[in-house]
Amino acid sequence: MSRLKKVLLGIEILVAFGPVVFLMIAGTVNLPNLLSQALTEQFERARPAWGILASLAGGLAGLFALASVWSWIFGDREGVLAPRTVWICMCLGLAALVPNLFIDNALALVFGVIPIVVTIHFVYLARDYLLLGRTNGHPPQDGSNGDQ
Repeated sequence: MSRLKKVLLGIEILVAFGPVVFLMIAGTVNLPNLLSQALTEQFERARPAWGILASLAGGLAGLFALASVWSWIFGDREGVLAPRTVWICMCLGLAALVPNLFIDNALALVFGVIPIVVTIHFVYLARDYLLLGRTNGHPPQDGSNGDQ
C-alpha cells in the first residue's frame, strides 16, 4: 500500500472516530459517577447510567476491532485477532453507535452515520481477513475459516 493511501486512511479514521473517541473519553472521566449512580439508584433512575456504561464497553470493543483491522490492512498479519472475535467486537461497537443516530441531525451524522460508513469501508478493505478468514494473506490450510 502506498504512503499516500496510508495517510488518507489515517485521516479517514481520525475524522470518523475522533469525535466518538472524544465522547468515550468524556464518559471515562465520568466513570466513577456513572458507576455510583448505576449501583446505588433504583433501575428506573439508573437506566441512563447503565446505557452510557454499555456504550462505553461497546465502544471499547469496537476500538479493539478497529485496531485489529487496521493492523491487518497495513500488513502486520501476526498481531490480529481471530476474524470471529473481530466480528463480535465490531458488532458491539456498532451497537454502541446506534443511540447516536437518534440525536439531532448534525450530531447524528458526526457521531453515528460517518463512523458506521467508515466501518463498512474498512470491512470492505479487510474482506479477505473478515470474510474469508485469511489472517496471514493466504487461505487457511486446515480447511477451517481461520478462527481459533
